[in-house]
Amino acid sequence: MLTFEHTVKVLFKYLLPHPEPPDYYLVAATQDNMGHVSVDAEGWKSDNALLISFSEWRDQQEALLLMPAYSWLTTQVGTFVLEPSPTHPWLATLRLSPVSWRIGERCDSKKGASS
Repeated sequence: MLTFEHTVKVLFKYLLPHPEPPDYYLVAATQDNMGHVSVDAEGWKSDNALLISFSEWRDQQEALLLMPAYSWLTTQVGTFVLEPSPTHPWLATLRLSPVSWRIGERCDSKKGASS
């Protein structure tokens, strides 16, 4: 990445012949759109999400992450899951999950299932 005339540019070696779902999405998460992130707490993001940059000044935060599809991060607001677009899989959106868990708590798909 480089900055040119106050615009961030991403450089690529070559373009693909047709669109493909990416291995990772570049995600910018700010406190304004997601709430406060406790990066020092265990389990605040998926293990497969890579933190590239984190900045904090006063009460403002911004994080850049590389995240695979369906990875998540947890803030004071709740848990956000990265969902690819069904029609344009190279695009993805962080959506607030209707089921959120606390930082440090593991999601167990068998929890609450009847025996």
